Amino acid sequence: MLDVTTAGRRVLDELLYLSDPETGTVEISQNEMCAELGSSKPTVNRGFKELYACRLGWTVKDRFYQLHPLLTGGMVSSPVMPVPAIRAAEPERFTEQRWARFTAQSSSYVLGSPADALVTIPRPVLRLLALVDVTTAGRRVLDELLYLHDQETGTVEISQNEMCAELGSSKPTVNRGFKELRECGLTWSLEDGLYQLHPLLTGGKVSSPVMPVPAIRAAEPEGFTARRRSRYAAQTANLDIAG
Repeated sequence: MLDVTTAGRRVLDELLYLSDPETGTVEISQNEMCAELGSSKPTVNRGFKELYACRLGWTVKDRFYQLHPLLTGGMVSSPVMPVPAIRAAEPERFTEQRWARFTAQSSSYVLGSPADALVTIPRPVLRLLALVDVTTAGRRVLDELLYLHDQETGTVEISQNEMCAELGSSKPTVNRGFKELRECGLTWSLEDGLYQLHPLLTGGKVSSPVMPVPAIRAAEPEGFTARRRSRYAAQTANLDIAG
């Protein structure tokens, strides 16, 4: 619902990957973040700015960033730290339907899944997501699929019209999001209205033990810098999903 751009989401994924599990903090300079992501400094600066604007993360002191406790299991660096409310980046652009959903979701302040179970993504997978580079449309669809997925099979039963209603987005935007996820190998259709998430996102859960699992691919690897291509190759090799 927040609609941070790809720049903001990639920075967030890397901060989650690097965060201290006891405090929810990360010690990293913006130059170091550029090196981690293989991105330019203006892009990384924009990512940090978006996260601050949405209150998903903020500076505690030079080089130290605090992630919102909703992202860290309640962990913060100080028990008396004031915690800001999470805000949408550009709420004035929301449709009426999407604004109503955002208000309902943010006012409850505890974002649980339908199964009341935590959705856990391993740190190395978060780093991979930071490098895959799907657009905001794709990442919003992915987040909703993760929220709705069956904990036993990693599947989601939802039509594209229902996804439009869930996100308050247009059908072309949702179609583009599903297409990106399919091209990257993060999710695919089993049948009309039934989607399978990649087992790296579901703790290994799939709907069939003999299901062929595609390799996760970057959206536009030809646009990668040499440094970023090297990091992406190392990460996919580390997760044994290169292809």
